[in-house]
Amino acid sequence: MRYKLLLFLSVLSAGIFFGCTSHSSMQKNGYEHVSSYKYNDGQWAHFIKNGYMGMLDRQGKEVVKAQYQSIKSFDVNDGEWALVVRQGYLGCIDRQGDEVVKAQYESIKSFDVNDGKWALVVRQGLLGCIDRRGKEVVKAQYESIKSFDVNDGKWALVVRQGLLGCIDRQGKEVVKAQYESIDDFQWNDGQWAQVIQNGSIGFIDRKGNRVRQ
Repeated sequence: MRYKLLLFLSVLSAGIFFGCTSHSSMQKNGYEHVSSYKYNDGQWAHFIKNGYMGMLDRQGKEVVKAQYQSIKSFDVNDGEWALVVRQGYLGCIDRQGDEVVKAQYESIKSFDVNDGKWALVVRQGLLGCIDRRGKEVVKAQYESIKSFDVNDGKWALVVRQGLLGCIDRQGKEVVKAQYESIDDFQWNDGQWAQVIQNGSIGFIDRKGNRVRQ
């Protein structure tokens, strides 16, 4: 009988430590709900406090404060980040619980821009790009960001307020978005590209400068 009692107490204490938080413990910490340890490769459990979601580690420490409406699985940036939602906007946390991408976007896409270095983001209906550190390398200001297939793959076409420009692989706008058309570099032995601005034809060089004729 004593052996069974010790076994029961051992199982009970292990259950509390590894995810079966007791009702009294939940009440003490103000938690409305605590899940099993199924997040971050089984290291975290989500909890609900004041209607918001956070994360607990296996020592019961709040590694992610209760501030999100939703915390997704770690399937962003090659499994290093998880999408979070705060006040209806998307951001990302890393596996240490830090918010590496501020929750300010309507959409965060996969890392498939600039040879997988950037991900498209949408803020206030406009496109930008973040890098794999969470930095916004291209400000969210464009209606469209195309592939890097201009100027031998060094530039990508962008559209702002209906006009075309180009960004480089560092995110800099090397050709101001002011043209109705930007063609390939096929003029002057491949050194110039034809552009159209306000209905007039002109040319830019491979540095993005307007060529005087």
